[in-house]
Amino acid sequence: MPPTNFVKVDQLTPNSLNVDLVVKVLHCDASLQCLGGSQFSSVTVGDETGTVILRLPAQQARFDPGSTLVLRSARAETCYGQLRLELGRWSRLALADSAKLTPKLQNDMSAVQYCLTR
Repeated sequence: MPPTNFVKVDQLTPNSLNVDLVVKVLHCDASLQCLGGSQFSSVTVGDETGTVILRLPAQQARFDPGSTLVLRSARAETCYGQLRLELGRWSRLALADSAKLTPKLQNDMSAVQYCLTR
């Protein structure tokens, strides 16, 4: 099995697939309810290069600020023109031992507005 190649938050682009990241939880936002009745939460996470919003089902989004997460096979998608990290069917999310990450708050990747070009 090949070694895992972890990427940094600032390397994410719209439609990035199968990305592995180690991030620190900054804060969890309120749950949002979708039309189908499912609830999602937005968790702001980051590393030394920037921050991004991770969208999770509400039952998975119970993390304390400062927790370190390992994301495997996550994907980056745009939602209303803003970058979001999401987990797919084969993605994994795990708590890790506390890493010495100091997230770079000045580089919010989810604040960048993306537009579709043809």
